[in-house]
Amino acid sequence: MNNKTVKRSFVKILLTSVTLVLLLAGCSDNNSVSYQLNNVDWAEHFRTVSEMTNSSDFIILGEVTNQSVEIRNDLVFTMSEITIVKSYGTNTIPYKQTIIVLQTGGASKGVQTAPIEDVLMLRNNSSYLLFLRMTDEGHAILMGGYQGVASLIDGRISFPSNHSFDENPLNGISVNEIGNAISTLMVK
Repeated sequence: MNNKTVKRSFVKILLTSVTLVLLLAGCSDNNSVSYQLNNVDWAEHFRTVSEMTNSSDFIILGEVTNQSVEIRNDLVFTMSEITIVKSYGTNTIPYKQTIIVLQTGGASKGVQTAPIEDVLMLRNNSSYLLFLRMTDEGHAILMGGYQGVASLIDGRISFPSNHSFDENPLNGISVNEIGNAISTLMVK
């Protein structure tokens, strides 16, 4: 088995584990399902931004242009359509192309799934720097579960304060500096 296959297996195990935890969380009396999840042990976690950068299938700067929800096995997933503004690294996606990012959480038809703690949920009409892994279905998921997303605020990258890395050389840099900063993090 190659390294990419092993990593994809870990992601599948992670998603399966999260699904099982959410399914066991309980139901309410009004036939709508409500799930609470305080914490998840991620199967894939990166100690450094460099590790995450080098493990990502894609690194993009993009804007959420549309969102929808999908129910799978009584869980709600938010599907965010991201329009590519810029793509970084060795695998790139052309400008203005779209990609779908799948996240656990949302509400639809009386079913509600709480987002996982520490995960920044993407919002429509907002821009993000995303570190992504592609699924077998052709959707993308965030690297390290909660680690692979940063907001774009006033032209600067802002990672959530969820203590995901010991140090983060990308946090606070301007959009114009992203390409060079990511290049320095990539293993040659």
